[in-house]
Amino acid sequence: MTAKKRRSSQTQKRAATAAGRVLRNPKAKPATRSAAASALSQTGRKAKTGAKAASAAGRALQRATTLPRGKKAAASALAQAPRKAAKKKTAKKVAKKVAKKAVKKVAKKAAKPILKK
Repeated sequence: MTAKKRRSSQTQKRAATAAGRVLRNPKAKPATRSAAASALSQTGRKAKTGAKAASAAGRALQRATTLPRGKKAAASALAQAPRKAAKKKTAKKVAKKVAKKAVKKVAKKAAKPILKK
């Protein structure tokens, strides 16, 4: 059984090299450049990727035309983005929401015959 790999908070040398190549490429898309710049700025220091750079990195990863080194830089930037905590929906909140919808539905049905007359 393999151990779970920890997320690094710094860009590794290979990813930094890939990011540098992306930035030197004049044909690189703006989203890929943004992700590469974010990854490169985090080389040698503990910094977090901002929301805009993380969004650009996601777009760069989804695009089929992004080169492998661009995807590597984008993945590095995205790996260093702070994760959002998932919102927990309690059963009580869900039940309350369902009950509100049901009451509205019943009220509409009851109001229809009155409105028709």
